[in-house]
Order: sequence, then C-alpha cells, then structure tokens
Amino acid sequence: MPDIDALFILNSDDQLIFEHHWRRRVTYETTNALYSSARDQLDSTGPFIAASDGSLLYHVTHAPASTTHDNVVFLLATSSEAPPLVALEFLHRIILVLQDYFGKVTSSTIEGNYDVICNLMYEMMDNGEPLLTEPNGLRDAVEPPSIMSKLLASTGINASSLSAATNPSISTIPWRRSKVSYNNNEIYVDVIERIRAITDAHGRLTHATVQGAFRVKCQISGVPDLLMNLSTPLDLPSLHPSIRLDQLQTNPRALSFIPPDGEFELATYETELSGGRIWPLHAEVRKRRNSPEWELAVSVNRMPARNSSAASPLTVDDISVEITLPSPASNIRTSKGEPETTPTKLTWSIGKLAQSQSAVLKATFSGEGARRPTEVRLKWSMTGWAASGMRVEGIKITKNHNEGGGISGGSMNGRAGMGAAAAEGKLFKGVKAFLSIFVLCIALENAITH
Repeated sequence: MPDIDALFILNSDDQLIFEHHWRRRVTYETTNALYSSARDQLDSTGPFIAASDGSLLYHVTHAPASTTHDNVVFLLATSSEAPPLVALEFLHRIILVLQDYFGKVTSSTIEGNYDVICNLMYEMMDNGEPLLTEPNGLRDAVEPPSIMSKLLASTGINASSLSAATNPSISTIPWRRSKVSYNNNEIYVDVIERIRAITDAHGRLTHATVQGAFRVKCQISGVPDLLMNLSTPLDLPSLHPSIRLDQLQTNPRALSFIPPDGEFELATYETELSGGRIWPLHAEVRKRRNSPEWELAVSVNRMPARNSSAASPLTVDDISVEITLPSPASNIRTSKGEPETTPTKLTWSIGKLAQSQSAVLKATFSGEGARRPTEVRLKWSMTGWAASGMRVEGIKITKNHNEGGGISGGSMNGRAGMGAAAAEGKLFKGVKAFLSIFVLCIALENAITH
C-alpha cells in the first residue's frame, strides 16, 4: 500500500492554496519546512524529498502553457516510503483530471473550484490507496462545474454530491461514463511522432529515436467495441487500460478496446531508426579556409512518395535553429526569418518552407581565439509524413453494447485529414492525420570546407 497521507498545492509564491488529507493529518508547517529547506536542491534530489523520520515528499511543478509566471506546485506527503512511480503517476493523474474539468490548471482555477476538487480527491483515493483516476468515471461521480453548480454553491448546496446521489447509473467501466449519446457518431485518430536524431555534417544519420502517440477523440453513442488495425506492431508500447492485452499478443497489429468518451491518449510507442533515411529537412554548413565567414543553409528535401500520405508537395512548418556559440558572432544576416542572439546562443526562427524553398544564415566569427560552432540543433514539424512508417489502416466497430445490454450499429462520419470508424462490421479506410515533430542535432566538426 502506498500510504499516501496528504496533498498540498502551492502557487508560484509558495503560498498554500489547497490541502486534502486521506489517512492522517499532516501539518502544512512540517511539509513546508521540508520543502523550503530542499527547494534549492530540487534538481539534484529528483522528484522526491526525504525526511529524517523516513517520510517522503513527492513534488511536481505544473506550468500552464499560456503563462510562465503562474506555476502550480503539487506536493504529495507520505508517512513511509511508497513506490515512487505510484506516487508520481498519481500526481500527474491529478493534473490530468483538473485539466479535464477546468481546462487550465492555475492558482485562480484551484481557488475558485475548491469544493469540486475536494470531492474529486475523495473519489480518486481511499485511505491512501489510488481508487478512481479516469476522468470519464469521475464525471459520473462528481459534477463538472457549471453556472447552475456555482449558483447552488453560493446557497450552500453541494451540487457534486447532489448529482452523485441522484445518479444511480454510474458506469461499470471506469474509463467510460454512462449514458453516452450523440446525434453524429464519429471518432478521430491523430498519429503524432516526435523524432530526435543526430547526423554528421554531411547529413549521415548516426542516431535517431521516434516517440509516437495515438491521440483519439471519440464521440460514439452507447458502449462501442472497437478494433483498430495498424501498419506495423508497436515497439516499447505504453497502453491505455482499455486495450485488451490478450488480443494484442495474438495480433500485435490490432488494438481492441472500449474507448473512453472524449479526448484521450490510446497508446504510445518508441522505436529506433536505421541509417540511410532521407529527412524532410536538410542543413548544410559552409565555411572557407582562413576566413571568419560562416554560412548555414536550410532546405527541404524531395521525399519519396511512399513516405507521404499527402498528394501535394510537403511543407515543413515551425522551423527553428538553435546554435550554441563558443565565441560571439557578429554581422549576422538571414534570407528569411529573424535571429535572436545571446552571448552563448543564437536562435533563428525560419517559420515555413516549401519543397523548392531554402533559407540561409551568415555570420562572422573573428577576433583572437574565436571559435566556430560545432553543433546545430534544428526543430520543425510537419503533417502528412510519419518517420516510423506507422499508419492507422482502419477502424471498425465489432459490436456496440447499449446501456440496456443490447447490441446495435451506428453510422459514422469522417472528416478530411482524420480517421473515422464506419458502421458496425465495416472497415473504414481513408486519409489519416500525421504530425511529426523533429529535433535534429548536427555535429559540425567535419563541416564542409571550400
């Protein structure tokens, strides 16, 4: 048993904005003293802080994407050593649930929904043991905030407990809420890959790792049983609890599951790429002997048709270049985009490049002891191309359980760029959305010299 005792949430000024106790009451003064004493060493201590009496304090800092000054710190106190992955995963689950309920997790959001968060904590853990952590299941037990619930709260009535008491049909599937109904039944699947690669100055691949994820948005009535066929088996997978492991072992290219309602991450995978591959983006460094001039050219490669699901020429988006500067650079010029420099780093935001376009950056490294960059880091994203070759071949509904236990079929709608399931027993095949996010590191020790 993890023996998790209490949760404390702090704002960016380290002020307490929420606390909840499950097993025994832990004073915030004791917790804050331990956290304050180790705040300066958090990078070296990792995600937990140990006290002399054997208790542990796990911490996760959440930074909202839209702001950099409203960080929220989550502290989980345990009276004895707990499995660290359980405690940390529970903290991340709390953040995921709060995002599902409120959209953004900020200090003002937490302070304005104190009663709802209290009810969520009661449902998510029982006597120090994680209980229900799926947002779909929690929505049956705790009413999400609404105008009506806020009006009831102002009169002293707890809308969440009232909803749970009057809702006898709580789903028996923890990750899917009950009584799901839509006029238009549809499901969207996005394949998102993040690639980290290292090449030499001549573009030869030395190492590449792909981390992929299936992001799903499901809007299907009833309790559908889905079968999703993949082009290749998953390497090093991390799976949603809804996926049936026994069927995956029988057929590693098919995922059988009852999906949660709404948006969720179905599975992730990680694979290594071999050499000899053609990357969508090419970077070439040119320098001259006995000259302080240094030039970096970025262009889009022509990709083989088999690597692309799009008929039109590929376009690379959100291109940015980071160059570590061993010596100060001067006389910086670019043909596209604006560079930003600090004494140790040059950041060049290019934006979008089509297949026939290129961008060039020139800089001068002069002076006594001046050294040129030895590494360039490129970042970009693009749709319509998956580096690993992963594709969703199709999705079908094997059966749909009604709330009363019957089986029914339903019509499905799809939109361009996303995959949609067809009616029961029929396989959908169409264009899927791929988003690849690259981080490419180029070693320049042997850069081309003219």
